[in-house]
Amino acid sequence: MNFHHLEKPFPIWSHEALPLQNSISTEQQTPLLWNSRIVRNVTEPSLIPYLPDKQNGTAIIICPGGAFQFLMIDKEGTDVANWLTSYGITAFVLKYRLAPTPIDDSKFVSDFEASNFDLSRIRSYIDNSYADGIQAISTIKQKALDFKIDRSRVGIIGFSAGAAVAVNSVFNLDMANCPNFIGAIYGGPPEIANIPSHAPSLFIAYANDDSLAGKTCLDLFQAWKRSKRSVEVHAYSRGGHGFGLLKQGLPSDNWADSFISWLKDEGFIPSNELRTSLRKA
Repeated sequence: MNFHHLEKPFPIWSHEALPLQNSISTEQQTPLLWNSRIVRNVTEPSLIPYLPDKQNGTAIIICPGGAFQFLMIDKEGTDVANWLTSYGITAFVLKYRLAPTPIDDSKFVSDFEASNFDLSRIRSYIDNSYADGIQAISTIKQKALDFKIDRSRVGIIGFSAGAAVAVNSVFNLDMANCPNFIGAIYGGPPEIANIPSHAPSLFIAYANDDSLAGKTCLDLFQAWKRSKRSVEVHAYSRGGHGFGLLKQGLPSDNWADSFISWLKDEGFIPSNELRTSLRKA
């Protein structure tokens, strides 16, 4: 593989800005669930950097999904980072704050499945997740020289709930620390507010047979279009929800190649960047 993984994450908030909610971190991992390792009970948000052998100056922050209660840390995090580094992109997986869930894995699964994706009870925790997305962009722009990154080419991509975190980062009041581009993959904010005039280019990909996020993605596209901001949307006939980089033999398999083409067309990576596929069969 042609990337280097810095094992140690780094925080995006100082302890003064984000007081510890517990005397020790409550973060935990569940080995394999829903085709991925699951990270839960994140109280200290951080970024995990993935550096390519040859950096091209572009950076992308990756926001895994998980209904704001867990993170699909491999399927929508590390796997995506490894794929992006194959194009010379410096990638950062964001572990944003989550709503608390039971420590016991079986109890967690049963409670989550019984919740029927009702997010109203965890609204305050969602606000924390959004704040972490905004702070992650600011942190990477501040560390641009350290990571050999072009401040004008710092983007963010999210999956499912992570897409809501990614899109919400456009509402940073500090315009200098807003993302330069956004990717929203089968997700977005449940409610789309007025899009600010400085909103960057947006890439959206989802499947029409996605009962969870299909309408959300369509609403997101229309909001960007109404605001006369640049947007590209790929609505695949089939693929369901949560396809990530997995090849299923379905139309949604093509979103990743389309995203790279979009980055080239928008000038965020060199048009002659060679493709090294790390996608999983």
